[in-house]
Amino acid sequence: MERDIKFCPGEENGSINKGILDKWLSDFKSCLEYQQQNSLLYKMLGKLFAASPTGSDGIFPHEAIRDKIEEIGNEKLMNSFAFAIIYGRGVHSVTGGKDEYKLGEKYAEISRKLSVRYPKTAKIFSIISRSFFNESEHERKIAETEIY
Repeated sequence: MERDIKFCPGEENGSINKGILDKWLSDFKSCLEYQQQNSLLYKMLGKLFAASPTGSDGIFPHEAIRDKIEEIGNEKLMNSFAFAIIYGRGVHSVTGGKDEYKLGEKYAEISRKLSVRYPKTAKIFSIISRSFFNESEHERKIAETEIY
């Protein structure tokens, strides 16, 4: 059984200590290698990075996490991060797609803000945004069908 991960390595008082982050990542990678579980590395890092605090510029995730995503990010890490955000939403009320549309807009805006300096991180938020826009459209169609 897989457990939810609710912490970001290197986090101290709402920020990321890059030295601690780098040491933690090195130790984590070594531990997985020792246990012959290398294949879990990027999936787990995506989940961990999704628990990042907001950056000093007011944009999620923290700049240190964005830097790591740009440095080591691959499709597994990026998808794992995106899925952690999408499926971490939890229980929500039905609004005929309105809430999902707002979330799609929110994540599209983050993607736009990050696109020049952090293209891999921006891609994650593009994936998240598209998911919420698709869910919004689906929920809207269901609501329209139920009305008539």
